[in-house]
Amino acid sequence: MTGQGAAFDLSASRLSDAALVAPLSMHARMGSSGASSEARSRALDWMRLRQLFAEARLYSRHRAAIEVRRYRPMAASLLDLEALGPVLGGKVPLVVSAHRASDIEAAIAFAAEERIRLVISGGAEAWRVASVLARAGVGVLVDPEVNQPETYDTLGARPDNAALLHRAGVRVGFSAAGAAHDARSLRFSVGRSVAWGLPHSAALEGLTSAPARLFGLEDRGTLRVGALANLVIWSGDPLELSTRVRHLVIHGREIPLVTRQTLLLQRYRGRAVGP
Repeated sequence: MTGQGAAFDLSASRLSDAALVAPLSMHARMGSSGASSEARSRALDWMRLRQLFAEARLYSRHRAAIEVRRYRPMAASLLDLEALGPVLGGKVPLVVSAHRASDIEAAIAFAAEERIRLVISGGAEAWRVASVLARAGVGVLVDPEVNQPETYDTLGARPDNAALLHRAGVRVGFSAAGAAHDARSLRFSVGRSVAWGLPHSAALEGLTSAPARLFGLEDRGTLRVGALANLVIWSGDPLELSTRVRHLVIHGREIPLVTRQTLLLQRYRGRAVGP
């Protein structure tokens, strides 16, 4: 396990107002990047994950006895077991970061055994098991930058991954895979997915409402009565390199498009550079 996820409103003026939903998700990393350091074993990782969930269920049933040490010792900390409660109760999904098709299938089987919600993150080879994902109702947060073989886990990576998943009926969202500094360029990568067959409407959905729905944030990413009034108006197709933001509305209020960078541009535009 790699920890919990939360949703934040970055427009909030105070930290106490920024948190929207916490916890939002629980995360686990599988595959070669997540294999146990001492054994580099996928089997060991899945065994430990099953043990962790089994102990979390025991903790939920015998919490009082375990806390006063009238029960056998737990391998995990009590805080970790308590944090898994929302996952076991179906309130938040388990997000498994995995690329290889066999790891994705193992995650689907695990979620079915535990009767929990599941989201796949990364999913370079998810197209290989698209029908399995669709039958299980498991969505995928695709990293569109992983579109060619780079490691043994991504030997089956291909640029039309998102298109194939969408065609099979899988809910597709897009993610910068933890690289928050690259979120601003995610739209360009998604544009390449459109060039490789993903419908334009599905691409926009994958950047807006699809990720929100995967995490249960139904009032985000849609234009409808009762939804949050956040809106971006572009000069053209937002998936094109040359388009720019013309209007930005957050919580129903238009935000000035003035930044430190634009102020510096105005200050130094036209000035000679160098000696």
